[in-house]
Amino acid sequence: MRKLLAGLVAVLSLSLITAQLSVAAVTPGTKCSKAGATSSYNGKKYTCVKSGKKLLWNKGVALPKRAPIITPKTTSGEQPKVTATPSPTINLKTNDGDAPIRPEGCGIGTFYYRINEGSMERSFFPDENFTKVDSRSESTFHPIRVKAFKSVRERFLSNRIIQARIQNNISPTFPAELLAVLQKQLIENIAFWQEYFPTGSTVQATYFTGDDPEFADNSKLTMSGPLEPYFLEELKRFKKYNCSLGSGVSGAHLVNKGPNAGQSGYWFGANSSPQVTYWAPGYQPHELTHSVQALIVKDVFSFTYPVNFFEGGAEFFGLAMGFTNLGWYSDEVDKRIIEKDLNEFIMDIKSTNDVIKMLEITEVNSGPISGGSSVPNAMRWAYTMGNLLWEWVTAEYGYEAYWNTLKSINTTRSYEQSIQKVLGVSKSELYKNAAPYILFQINSALGKDWKNSWKKGS
Repeated sequence: MRKLLAGLVAVLSLSLITAQLSVAAVTPGTKCSKAGATSSYNGKKYTCVKSGKKLLWNKGVALPKRAPIITPKTTSGEQPKVTATPSPTINLKTNDGDAPIRPEGCGIGTFYYRINEGSMERSFFPDENFTKVDSRSESTFHPIRVKAFKSVRERFLSNRIIQARIQNNISPTFPAELLAVLQKQLIENIAFWQEYFPTGSTVQATYFTGDDPEFADNSKLTMSGPLEPYFLEELKRFKKYNCSLGSGVSGAHLVNKGPNAGQSGYWFGANSSPQVTYWAPGYQPHELTHSVQALIVKDVFSFTYPVNFFEGGAEFFGLAMGFTNLGWYSDEVDKRIIEKDLNEFIMDIKSTNDVIKMLEITEVNSGPISGGSSVPNAMRWAYTMGNLLWEWVTAEYGYEAYWNTLKSINTTRSYEQSIQKVLGVSKSELYKNAAPYILFQINSALGKDWKNSWKKGS
């Protein structure tokens, strides 16, 4: 489970978008588990109501009809071409000639994301200069990154139907605009994992703000325990700048008790009004990856395996699923490297031996990860080091390498044995083989002028 403290933010300028994806049937009059819960199926929205002493699905009400969202498919693995007005090159320094804004007191610069007319858009500014294209060619990026990203995106675009049912639990104060984009994204993400969310399964989705502590007590619905008071207080506390919990706080795993035990649980906590919670596209797919990890590996927390595998895998697949083009994905990975070098420094990474040492350091969670306690730098770096490692593995061994390793772990209960079995190399050999690529990407990110300009405060 991930408690997110990052300050990646995005403006929401969204209308309700109903994805044209199928959801498992809801039959009026059949049992349901939570009064007030809703589920959409076959053009109707059903609500769980109390009838006598029972909880039953009502007859449902018709949903407004929307134009279908059609995502072009390809057979070559290339991204579909976007027809749009040409836009200037977007990079880490300029957007229409303007330098990125530095939020005071947090982070090192911010990208804002939104969905507009069904397409993701990005800007350095909250209310202007948005673009839906990135003009950088694939040759701008390392071929390993290109291959790894495309392997995920090709699969993401081809999986468009879900077989599971989503049961929504929504607090009355949760912002409608944010809810619209999160619910659409949730459907897309479950479609990506369709083989692990089979027909008849249910995903519990809970949305609340800092003003709804009863929804944050999510042990009954979506998680293994209530959200720590620290996070609720942060969600209520007014923040002048877009940092701390500016993108909300979220998590996902399997429900471990109550009527929904064994189901996947996803939740998202937004800032209390009037402050805005900005959308960070990589958060939800990161969390859903954790649900899939738990669906594959029985008793996922009953043994210890590297944090850079658990969180790094979620980071790689989450970011690749969350961002629609290679340039934006690459920028987000680089941004995290820069942030960690500036604010969570462990050591200089100047050689492949340094990379191997960092991979070993980030295997272990050396301290708390939530509740307002200090999070150790090794834990924070595990996300990024694992992201880079599994980028390389995916490009070299194929998309299934990570998932076959997880499936093997379910049998061997050993990370090192599973690496040997699936990849045919020892863990130390894996680290040695991947180190040159990881070093290249770290040097590339830290060598950009953007880092030095922020250190100088310019």
